[in-house]
Amino acid sequence: MKKFENKNIILKEIILLFLITAIPLIIISTISLFGSNYKLTKQTIKSYTDKSTNFVSALDSDLTRVKKSASQILSHSKYNSLSYTPQLMSAYEKVQAVRQLREYITSIKNGSNIINNIKIYNRPLLKAYNADGYEKGSYENITADLYQDILFQKNSSQSPFFFRKNRICLLLSDFQKSPSSIIEVEISLNTLKKEFVNASSYNNSFYIFGFQDNEFVMTNVKDNSLYDAILSKDYKEGFYTLKVKGAKYEVFRSSFTAFNAYYLEIIPDEVFLKPLWQSNINAFLFIIFMFFWILLYFIGVIKIIHRPLNKLIYSFQKVETGDLSIRINEKEKSEFNYLYQGFNRMADNLDNLINQVYNQKLLLQKAEFKQLQAQINPHFLYNSFFMLHRMIQSEMQEESVKMASELGLYFKYITRNKSEFVSLKDEYAHARIYSNIQALRFEGRIEVSFEELPTDAAFIQVPRLILQPVIENAYNYGLENMVEGGLLKVSFTKGYQQLSIHVEDNGNSLSDDQLDSLRKSFNNPDTSLTTGEISALLNIHQRMQIFFKSQEPLLVERSALGGLKVILNIEIGEDNSNETTANC
Repeated sequence: MKKFENKNIILKEIILLFLITAIPLIIISTISLFGSNYKLTKQTIKSYTDKSTNFVSALDSDLTRVKKSASQILSHSKYNSLSYTPQLMSAYEKVQAVRQLREYITSIKNGSNIINNIKIYNRPLLKAYNADGYEKGSYENITADLYQDILFQKNSSQSPFFFRKNRICLLLSDFQKSPSSIIEVEISLNTLKKEFVNASSYNNSFYIFGFQDNEFVMTNVKDNSLYDAILSKDYKEGFYTLKVKGAKYEVFRSSFTAFNAYYLEIIPDEVFLKPLWQSNINAFLFIIFMFFWILLYFIGVIKIIHRPLNKLIYSFQKVETGDLSIRINEKEKSEFNYLYQGFNRMADNLDNLINQVYNQKLLLQKAEFKQLQAQINPHFLYNSFFMLHRMIQSEMQEESVKMASELGLYFKYITRNKSEFVSLKDEYAHARIYSNIQALRFEGRIEVSFEELPTDAAFIQVPRLILQPVIENAYNYGLENMVEGGLLKVSFTKGYQQLSIHVEDNGNSLSDDQLDSLRKSFNNPDTSLTTGEISALLNIHQRMQIFFKSQEPLLVERSALGGLKVILNIEIGEDNSNETTANC
């Protein structure tokens, strides 16, 4: 019976079916999760970009409004009187003009929380007027050099901003080159810093505020390497990712439209994307959960279906090898219980039937073996004794003694009933004794070549009389008619768990039809071809089939020498390797 080769087919089909249905769902779920996280990341970045842009836009609008309001001071009537015709005004009028002017600039200052002070430098009067609440009072006396210094600072840069001693001021005047007055709007750095800090929604974030045409920079970045890396990039408007020393930062850049200034907000990636990381972690946890779920499913399939099925297959395979004692004792609380019980009943019935058939066939083989022993070739017996008689008459004492001894061993071996199985060493020795006797008979006509029996094959157990009849067959049907040049050769080849004995001759009487008939008799034991040659080989073939449980223990083919080649295949297994020496 052909051995079951396609193992685990049902398990593979169940797993394949599960994977076909489950994997698309897992893939779709995973893509959906990561797709949602990706969209959420994009939306978060866009939202924060818009927030940063709106913050800068609002601050830019505030500064623009302050600039516009401060510029309107130059058209104030009291300002013009103080700037151009102070000599025409009385002391009272000057006091009133200064009071009204201060009230006006104070109202501008109070309208924006980022203005620290508004000051008007008046060149004709060499005075500087402050908004209310300024620490140096409502006005100050200034020198012409101070005025010229402030004027120089204003005219030396295209930017309306002036920076000195940690102060940032917006400088405005009525004329570009030689104005009579300069308006200084001092921006509150503390308030501006608070605005930048409060603008961020994340802790541990950083900001950089500066002007494109000036070195003034406001920042809370303390790491020089991070600061240099940020300023080394030519950032445009929008969102960027920056890596510094293995750390990742998200950078948002916005520009002021009214002034040539920029604002950068820098947020550590671990802070900015922390909420999104949790979502990614959930996605990974989902994948891991699905993996373990699939693993548990496979374990369940193996336990519920695969193992019981494998147990049943294993039992059938044991029956195929001839082991009919196998039974399945475990009780499965499923349909397998019914299958196990059916298998046990089948094995019981099969064992009973095979035992009956086997015993009958064994008895038949024993009868055939007894018959074979009784049917010793009378010509061989007669010829042997006549040859012994001639040797004695010829006073060939030594040869006669040897011949008598060989004949005694020969007949002792074939007539004993103690055991039907012997070691290959004893069987091979008997075959050589037979050949020695025949060599005396065919001396000068037939040459005999026996290879040495492999040492590790000496104690292999074989049925008795499987080799000598093959050699006898070669003498009787292949070499008997050869007058000279006959050759009988016995050799061995060894493979994996098998030893092959080759018996071949160079006889010229074997036709192709005879060889085909011989082969057919092995495949169809009931054939009507019952010649002596076929009967002897068929008997050996059948006995070896029973003993070795092999389909082809004996093969026939044409020898390279020209005659018949008989190959006896002896299996070498654990049960056939006992080193037991048969008694002769």
